[in-house]
Order: sequence, then structure tokens, then C-alpha cells
Amino acid sequence: MAKFNCRILPLFLLVLMALAGCSETKKKQGPLAPAKPVFEATDVDLGTVNIEDGEKVIEYTVHNDGEKYFWIIDVVASCECTRTEFDSQEVKDGEQTTVKLILDLGKLDPGPFERDANVYTNLSKQPITLYFRGIAKHK
Repeated sequence: MAKFNCRILPLFLLVLMALAGCSETKKKQGPLAPAKPVFEATDVDLGTVNIEDGEKVIEYTVHNDGEKYFWIIDVVASCECTRTEFDSQEVKDGEQTTVKLILDLGKLDPGPFERDANVYTNLSKQPITLYFRGIAKHK
């Protein structure tokens, strides 16, 4: 019986050291960083647009620079001249998605314009605001 214990003891110690090493690694890593949506741009200058051209699509790309996921709940435009399109799927760490604002140029009056849209995510009640501006004219 003494030989049996001698053979098991080194194996037991090896397993114990391996488990201790795993728990030490987890302590060093710490908790995952929260999701962090980062837009490539939040302010777009469209320049001069022709009212007769129909629609103008403005795309905003957002990356997740955190380690957890986030998703877009809603995108609300500031006027009836703008529709929104977005994907409500989870955006995992390192991934990206696009928010599209579709501006109906026919609803603009000639001259300078400035509009915005609020992006709501699962992370905060405070929205991220996207801006765009330009000068509308007839051909």
C-alpha cells in the first residue's frame, strides 16, 4: 500500500500545480473590458447635393473595441426627410457594423442643411449622435 501512495503523490502534486497555474492566469487577465462602440466618423460633410437626385445614402461604420458585445437598439433621425437602416445583431469584440441614413433629397429646401440621428445601444440610455450637413441645390 505504501508503494501505491508513492506513485500517486507525484501525480497529485502535478495536477495541483497545474490547477494553481490556471487560476493564476485568470487572475492576471482580469475581467473582460466592456463593449466599446467606436464610429469611424460621426460628422459627415456631403458638400453640394442636387435635390433632383432622389436619395443620398450616408454610411457610418462602427467597430467594437471592447471585449464584450453590444447591439444597436434603435436609430432615430431628426427629420422626416431621413430614413434609417441598421443591423440589430450582436456586434462582438473586433467586429463592425454599419448604420445607414438615407436622405430624401426631394424633401430639402435649397440652401445649407444640417441633420442628425441618434443611435441607441444596449450599453447606455445616452445616444451616440451622428451628424451630416451639406448644401442642397437644383440642377
